[in-house]
Amino acid sequence: MTSTSLIRRFGRAFLGLALVAAAGHAAAAPGVRSVPACTKVNVSTTIDVPAGTTWDGLAKYGKWVCLVGTASNMKGTQSESQIPMFKLNNGATVKNVVIGDGSLGSGTNLAAGGADGVHCYGQCNISNVYWADVGEDGATLRKVSGVTSKLTISGGA
Repeated sequence: MTSTSLIRRFGRAFLGLALVAAAGHAAAAPGVRSVPACTKVNVSTTIDVPAGTTWDGLAKYGKWVCLVGTASNMKGTQSESQIPMFKLNNGATVKNVVIGDGSLGSGTNLAAGGADGVHCYGQCNISNVYWADVGEDGATLRKVSGVTSKLTISGGA
């Protein structure tokens, strides 16, 4: 055996051990969060959240609600003509709500009323929002003239 082949063999063995060691120290991915139990509330138009305000499902309804789009362009399909469940204007926040009807199961193209999710215009916050149904998009960041666009998402799933 030549010194070159010995070095190659040793290098492969070392690399294999390094990968095993790294895998042993890797952090596990966070667990899947389940959608909270909720009461269905039908929504037929986009909920417009004014600039600098907060739309809080728990505060508004006193319990977790699943907002289900009932208009033909809010069914949560993959159509590009879907309208959003929420329009967040600059500085607005949406929190503590489930988008779509989780009782219809999981998968793609459920048409479970998730509409086009949340549209953020400028800088917005999404906190503890669960998507039981994602239509064409879950969240979309829209540019506003003179504002650095930023969408902050925390909690939820």
